[in-house]
Amino acid sequence: MSELQKKCFGWKGVTGLGETSYFLSCAQLPGWKINPIYSGGYSYPTDNGINIASESYGAIPTQIIALKNQAEIDNWLNGAAASGGGCSDCLGDCPSGSHKCTHNKYPGYCCVPCKGTGDRLKNMANKVGR
Repeated sequence: MSELQKKCFGWKGVTGLGETSYFLSCAQLPGWKINPIYSGGYSYPTDNGINIASESYGAIPTQIIALKNQAEIDNWLNGAAASGGGCSDCLGDCPSGSHKCTHNKYPGYCCVPCKGTGDRLKNMANKVGR
């Protein structure tokens, strides 16, 4: 089975106080799982069936949504605060295994493949005797 790349997801639910709860995290296979601490269907966010929230987290699930960029996150939250690990590790303009560099032409950046660049540097070092 190939490894799936983690993407940014948002979980939305209703707490026992009737408040909307937002949770943001990187995940491969997002879901909800009943939290055994609470009764009444309160659940916590999961990735591949594993709890990614604190043990005390509990909300009645209403939504899981994939979020592609910071603008989508801001729009979805609409000024609300979110718990969770956030999406900075999986939210990016470049694919996994590459590094984002600024560039003076549209779209203002380029993605440099890390392995290919590393291999070229090793090759050059071998040629100069290092």
